[in-house]
Amino acid sequence: MPLHDWSKVISNEYHDFHGLWIYAIRNLLNKVLLPPGYYATAEQVVPPHSADVVTLGAPVSPRKGKRGSGGGTALAAKPKSKAWELLTEEKIRPRRRVVIRHNSGEDIIAAIELVSPANKRARASFRAFVNKSLNYLYSGIHLLLIDPFAPGRGDPQGMHAVIWRRYGGHPKPRPDGGLRTVVSYSVGKKIAVYLEPFDLGDPVPDMSLFLVPGKAITVPLESTYQEAWDNVPDQIRDKLLA
Repeated sequence: MPLHDWSKVISNEYHDFHGLWIYAIRNLLNKVLLPPGYYATAEQVVPPHSADVVTLGAPVSPRKGKRGSGGGTALAAKPKSKAWELLTEEKIRPRRRVVIRHNSGEDIIAAIELVSPANKRARASFRAFVNKSLNYLYSGIHLLLIDPFAPGRGDPQGMHAVIWRRYGGHPKPRPDGGLRTVVSYSVGKKIAVYLEPFDLGDPVPDMSLFLVPGKAITVPLESTYQEAWDNVPDQIRDKLLA
């Protein structure tokens, strides 16, 4: 399904879709994609809107009992991507690390972030989103970043370029193929970044989500986008299809 121009609707209407997409991803992860012992939760990070991030919990030791369910797919090798970057983490590791923990007290091992217009519109919101993304990377948490909005004044080369510069890297020129991006970060002794461009009218690229360094599952962003779209009210659809 082609990506729609969500800038045509008001903020609350996009956030309704945002929540639908987040939960479609979360449900598919738990039912089909995650290996045994892993589980995903949708969490609200910034009020007042609904869940805006999917986090993945680490497997529990067999001594403590099995957690999670689902079909469980084998971890795949690193993705083939149109653009990738690599940086040795030790060179830019900060003196202090911000550790993000799950609500239950268990460590988060991966997160999926879906960018909203508000993340780019206001300076404070933009800074908070970049800092939150950096906190994931500094804490050793793998990240899948979905940015369905065109670059703005604060991120003329896209959100990833801002995050990567702050992390200590030098972003490569944006690959041809679109203004929007999905970006996957694999964090270990080295951090690897894989990026796929897309644009309005294109399908949202499926992308890898790393659970351990160098090994990932593929998240079907296109089919989950379709599932979310199927539940969008007709009144909102009419604005987007006009």
